[in-house]
Amino acid sequence: MQTGGYPDAAPSNVNVFPPQLFTNTTAVRKFVPVGLGTDSQGGQGSSAAEFMGSTNDDNWEGLLDLLLSTPKRNTKRYTNTGTGNFSTIDFGDASIDADIIKTADIDNDGDVDLYLGRGNFALIPGQSNALLRNDDGNFTLLPLPGIASCNGSASGLTAEFLDFDLDGLQDLFVVNEMWDCELWHNQGNGSFVDVARTLNVTECGFGKGVAVGDPNNDGYPDVFIATFGGANFLYMNQGGRGFQNVAEQAGVSEHPIIAFPTVFMDVNNDGFEDLFVGSNRVPDAGELFAYYTGQVWEEQSLADDRYGVNSQISRVYLNQGDGTFRDVSLEYGMEAAMGAMAMNVGDIDNDGWYDVYLGTGSPEFDRFMPNVMLNSVDGTGFRDVSFERGLAHVANAHGITFVDVNNDGFQDILESFGGPATPQATDVLFLNPGDDNGYNWIKVSLSGVNANRLGQGAKLRIDCDNGRTIFTRQGLGASFGSNPVTIQHVGLGNATAVSITVSWPHVSMPVDTYADLPVNSWVRLEEGNPAGATIKSLAVFDADDVSVLPLMGSG
Repeated sequence: MQTGGYPDAAPSNVNVFPPQLFTNTTAVRKFVPVGLGTDSQGGQGSSAAEFMGSTNDDNWEGLLDLLLSTPKRNTKRYTNTGTGNFSTIDFGDASIDADIIKTADIDNDGDVDLYLGRGNFALIPGQSNALLRNDDGNFTLLPLPGIASCNGSASGLTAEFLDFDLDGLQDLFVVNEMWDCELWHNQGNGSFVDVARTLNVTECGFGKGVAVGDPNNDGYPDVFIATFGGANFLYMNQGGRGFQNVAEQAGVSEHPIIAFPTVFMDVNNDGFEDLFVGSNRVPDAGELFAYYTGQVWEEQSLADDRYGVNSQISRVYLNQGDGTFRDVSLEYGMEAAMGAMAMNVGDIDNDGWYDVYLGTGSPEFDRFMPNVMLNSVDGTGFRDVSFERGLAHVANAHGITFVDVNNDGFQDILESFGGPATPQATDVLFLNPGDDNGYNWIKVSLSGVNANRLGQGAKLRIDCDNGRTIFTRQGLGASFGSNPVTIQHVGLGNATAVSITVSWPHVSMPVDTYADLPVNSWVRLEEGNPAGATIKSLAVFDADDVSVLPLMGSG
């Protein structure tokens, strides 16, 4: 499939995907895969995209760099030159390998710092999680005692930044596979203190994924932990003074039984963040074949008896606005959402409804299955467009990042492939060729004053001139990949002008409304200055010019 040889060069075996899956019956175009070279091979890696210079630079034109890491090589930065080429550099003395990349401005100096989590699957004594502090593009490795949670005793599998007490400083929640979780409180002087035990958030089972959101709209970020083979956790923030696990009462503790990536997102745009939880219960080959062919798998009852009915599908929990969630997975067409190891959210067609891309597989490579792109149907469900969009890649997937690399207004997808076993596959950048639907978009950068400098975690309410309202969050993203914090891309459908209300993440709960913002533009919004929205100059180049490296070794 990846090289274009299917179905003409397909084996003469009846148990193959039917050729009609590969026929594009819609007007949309397929994404174009671009390779990142043989040096991008590696296992269980992560991806991110950010501007790595100072956002205070008035000459910054919105170009975002690509970041990739695995435990098999040092973290790489692919610098976006704005010409279609990316120059590959490392981080000098701060270069280390990592399983996970997460981004935030920990010192409020206007540039993006990195958290690198290490030690997934196999612990290496003395290998510590770390921060890379960014000072105008120069990076310093900080193996701080308050961040070095690995040290041969914990695994730092995944993490999310959040300001749990709304003091204007980004804190860090770390999920370990087999040990207590950690909540590192930013002291504002370059040090962090673990307050997880004090605030009652250490227990997290065999944690695999973590999501940060605010489902009860009280302004304080809450935490959901997806676990592997146990009860999930929903820790509600008690005004920055502690957390309470309410997963069972909220109805989100039981499924999926083998959970992995997860995210808070407003699926139906009602102003209440919903919960998406990816299932890594790898489907039997019969289940997979039955889904793609429409045939009945006669042994399905055996899998159902062992794991539970529909246990292989991922979950969509709609927020009821009363502290509970309703499982609408089957209503929302989640039958395709199986075997998820990675996930992220974006808007591939700019219709203003968030889509979900699932990276599939298992650590041992005992299953190969297509990645799954779920396209939102006006917030009422999802449609599987994996094949028609050219995104049904079969390599074992991990980190996923939505990023508009050429600023043409269409979100591309950066994906890290691999696992701890061989064979390996190279990472891939999928270029979005765009649609002819005429839909518009806006890109938003925030400048916090009392809130954290980049406004990470701020809630955005976008009121459109067509009467529609869209809800999102600055830096919205999911497990194992990091969507940009420095620029938030929002699809607007057919809106031609918008106003944006920002609820800034600070204990004073400031709210600003910025009116009459033009679509298809990049705006910078400063806290406390609603009349001072700045329209920024955005560097744009054609997707046809993008040629990182020839696609090679990608499955």
